[in-house]
Amino acid sequence: MIEAFFAHASQGSSNENVRRHAKAALKLAVELQHRRTADFREAALCLEATSSVTNIVAILAGRRDQTKEDV
Repeated sequence: MIEAFFAHASQGSSNENVRRHAKAALKLAVELQHRRTADFREAALCLEATSSVTNIVAILAGRRDQTKEDV
């Protein structure tokens, strides 16, 4: 479902890199999450990938847009 959001929120060929980055971060987070032999480094990488996905969703959803109060 989140990949459908990425496709919808970042349509067009000019946003291909955005979609690719979002999908790669999601794939990494899920793969590391399910790794039974994960150590601290892999857990930290999972956190970074998850954070990246979360931030991409916030940006695409308009939650990080500047407002007059921010300027």
